[in-house]
Formats: sequence, C-alpha cells, structure tokens
Amino acid sequence: WQVFGAGGLLVVSLAYFIIFLGAAFIVHDRLKLKMEGSLLFCVAIAVVPLVVYSILKLYNFWPNQHEYRDFYIWIKGRWIILEICTIAVALPLLLKTKFPFILFLIGFCLYFMSMDIVPIIFGENNISWTTRAHVSKVFGAAMLLTAYIVHLLKGRAFAFWLYLFGLMTLLSGFSVFYNDDTLQLIVLLVIHILMLLLAVFLRQPVFMVFGVVGISEFLSRVSYIWFKDSPLFPFSLTLVGVALLACGIVYQKHSKKIDTVLSSHTPSFLAALRPREDV
Repeated sequence: WQVFGAGGLLVVSLAYFIIFLGAAFIVHDRLKLKMEGSLLFCVAIAVVPLVVYSILKLYNFWPNQHEYRDFYIWIKGRWIILEICTIAVALPLLLKTKFPFILFLIGFCLYFMSMDIVPIIFGENNISWTTRAHVSKVFGAAMLLTAYIVHLLKGRAFAFWLYLFGLMTLLSGFSVFYNDDTLQLIVLLVIHILMLLLAVFLRQPVFMVFGVVGISEFLSRVSYIWFKDSPLFPFSLTLVGVALLACGIVYQKHSKKIDTVLSSHTPSFLAALRPREDV
C-alpha cells in the first residue's frame, strides 16, 4: 500500500470502505440477505483502521519510519486512534445488524488497545513488561466483565468474542509471571482450574479451552522441573497429554449430568448470576 503514498492510500482505502459499505446496505436492507449483508459490513469495518491511518499520514501525524503494517507488530500509543475509530464505526453497525461476528472486530481492537494504551497512561514508551502485564490484567478483567453482562442481556453468541479476547488479554498479563517460582506456578494453576469451573458455570466452552491450555503448560513446566535432563521427560509429557485427553472425554460424556448436578447444588444467589441455558 505504501507505494501509493498517503494521498493514494486514502483514495484506495476510502473507495474500499464506501463500496463495501454501500454493497452491505443494498444486500442487507434491500435484498434482505441478512448474513451476507452483515459480512459485507464486517469487511467495511475492517478497512477503517487503514482509512484513519491514511488521513493521519496525509497530515504528517505519523513519523516517516512508521508504516501501516507496523500496526500489527509494534506497540504505539498513537495506534489507539485507529482502534477507537474502528470501534466507533462498528458499534452502530452492530446495533443495526445484530450480527455477533462484528464483536470479533471490536474484541480484536480492544485487545490491541490493551497494549497501546499503556504508553498513554504512563506518558512514556520505556515501560517494564511487569507494568504492561498489570495493565493487561485489569483491561482483560474489564473485557470479561463486559462480556458477562452482554452474555446475560444478549446471549452466548454475542458474548463469545469478548470472552475470547478478554481471556487473551487477561492471560497475556499473567504469562509474564510464568517462571520456576513454585508459589506463582501454583497461583496460576488455581486460576486455570477456576476457568474450568467458570466454563461449566457460564456454559461457555472458551473458558475450558484456556483453562486446559494453562493447566497443560503448568504440568509441562512441572515435568521439566522434575525430569530436567532426564530421558523420562518426553514420557512425562506423553502422560500429561493422555491424562488431559482422558479428562476431556470424560467431561464430554458426562457434561449434561455435570451441568444438572451443578444446577441442583448451586445456591440461589449464584443461580441468579448464571446465564440461562438457551442463551
């Protein structure tokens, strides 16, 4: 894209946005093809960061050494403008179409925002990874809370992408503290076990995925600590993998029973916080 220069890039990206947005309105509103029209809206939304970048580049807001592809590579406070503008365009289209996949684009921008907002908060770029991790944890927790509220109000399909990117943001913050410290490893194990419980409580499998990945990483690290430089290490990893597969099969087979038992033993004040099964 850079060969067109800032002006040419703006013309091309704006043309993409207008064409796909216009086509989306025609397909969605006139032809009454809701899913096809909604997907065209998603294409238009996905072009918004490039349109905004082109405008800012045209007015010399970006240093010459920064190109659009850097948006997906480097953490910079200025990128937050692209993310805010994309979300601002996506939200009204989400309200119009009620198409859950638009929340993928919103969640994606929020995930990037959790990193790009750090230099803005602290007013500098030289920030330790520990500090960045704390911001990611707070931002991720806020995304998960938002996802939970959306889950209660609009259902599982609308909450899924916010849960996914919220968990990515939250756990990227915790991953900085993954080391050989026994206490920290145990704390992280407990967190991932809680995710398994949340997966059952919220009826949201994405928590199960992240919980199992975290537990498997914990077990792999423990195996490495116990069997470092030992020929038994690969066998211990095999055992971990087989154990996780077995647990998955058992849960899949008895998931309905587990859900029924959980529902019957859940206190009323917690049951009121649990999303309904049909959402």
